[in-house]
Amino acid sequence: MKLIDFDDMPEMKALLKTMGAKRVAWVTDNVWNAIDDDKLSEILAAGEVEVSMDEIDDIEIVDGVFLYKGQRVIIYIRDQVYKYYEQGYKFHFTKCSTISDAFINKRDTRYVLSVRTDGYFSINLMNDGEVVQRGLIEPLKVCRNCLRSINYQGYSTAGRERKDQIYEEFELEEYFKKYKRDDLNRDDFRKSNEW
Repeated sequence: MKLIDFDDMPEMKALLKTMGAKRVAWVTDNVWNAIDDDKLSEILAAGEVEVSMDEIDDIEIVDGVFLYKGQRVIIYIRDQVYKYYEQGYKFHFTKCSTISDAFINKRDTRYVLSVRTDGYFSINLMNDGEVVQRGLIEPLKVCRNCLRSINYQGYSTAGRERKDQIYEEFELEEYFKKYKRDDLNRDDFRKSNEW
């Protein structure tokens, strides 16, 4: 298929002349990096897959939340620091301030994309850079900054008690049902931060 060459169109030439604009050559150093379809297959089959920092850059934000090859996903960090074990660990569904800082600082860590809905995830407990326990299945909670970023169920404007209720009652299954729909009312959600 041959693309239209707008430079040869009389209408375009007339418009440029009317505007007093000159044609400028478009130069970019952007390169297309395809996402491995095997990763998507693994996510759908196993419920989660580890991704590299380079692959994190390819994840889109659509309707305020992470989208990987057309599939809504959450992200969590596989290697968790042991000293925070009692506080619990979090998963993320949007580019909130917490996960943004991790991405910006290019933390040398193992990120996992997941579509699991049971709230239990495979983590490695780390102490001083060494694995203390590998493949530990632990419940992770939703990140409060993610709830705030998209104003999930009115989280960002709610009082403290209501915020705690939204946080404690958050269900991944409900979240994925709501965000799988194509007919989302975008007015319900505050726009998330741009990448």
